[in-house]
Amino acid sequence: MESVTTCVAVTWLLLMACTPPGSGSGSPPVPTNLSFVSVNFKTLLEWQVEDTGIPVTYDVELLGATWTTWEQKAECTDSIETTCDLTSIMADPRLSYRARVRAIPGGSSAVHTVPWVMSPSFVPYDNTELGKPQFEAVGRNGSIQMKVADLLTPYFNIDGSHKTMGDIYKGDLHYHLTYWKDGSSGRKDYQSRQAAFTLTGLDEGQLYCFHVQLLVDADNTERRGEESDVKCVRSGIAKPDYAWIFLVAAGITALIIGVALIVLIVWLCHRCRQQRKSERNGTVVSYTAAASQRG
Repeated sequence: MESVTTCVAVTWLLLMACTPPGSGSGSPPVPTNLSFVSVNFKTLLEWQVEDTGIPVTYDVELLGATWTTWEQKAECTDSIETTCDLTSIMADPRLSYRARVRAIPGGSSAVHTVPWVMSPSFVPYDNTELGKPQFEAVGRNGSIQMKVADLLTPYFNIDGSHKTMGDIYKGDLHYHLTYWKDGSSGRKDYQSRQAAFTLTGLDEGQLYCFHVQLLVDADNTERRGEESDVKCVRSGIAKPDYAWIFLVAAGITALIIGVALIVLIVWLCHRCRQQRKSERNGTVVSYTAAASQRG
């Protein structure tokens, strides 16, 4: 009896060793943890699957909130990848989207019986991550001039150029600057709606450090992006304002010229009067002399 039991046990172990993983159920792996990963509106759908040893391919479809049918992307049909770039068919960044994925066993003829797995909803405008910006900083005249480069997106304008984050977010987009004096723990914040702005009120000739973030303030919800690399720039030395000196000098010059003209006019008038008087006196003398000779 004991030998029979041992034989059965050995046979069972051999069968288990020769059976591929997952072949007992015959079921393909089911996609799990579907999620959208999006940065600056470039959006991927990712998912995970358990390795059951069964070869599978994946189909992905997308549905917009206003669409009536699911849309496929050729690169994500019958694919072996567990990620799909859906950017090109998410044409409206303000629209809410959902995706679905199914895992099809290799050689299966019953494709339509394979269940779909749904993703959470996703709105690119609200959910895409704001990437790391680049910026320039130049110290000048007791201040620092900042210029943040507008990040490009995968969307296109009519002329074929890429839309920027500013083109899409418009007035909802802000530039959030954090700055501090080098060696100091105190930090200050500054926000601008413009990509180019000037930071004033700084100590002249001091070294200041900065990092910038994109900030979207929409529907009473504030969302900040990734911080830029830190840059340190020395504030400029304020130059004297020579404008008032020029104005004063111009005024004094005009006054001197005016006085000189008045003096010249008065002198000329006085000279003319003297000349007329001399001419009149000369005429009287000549008349008196002539009268004396006749007498």
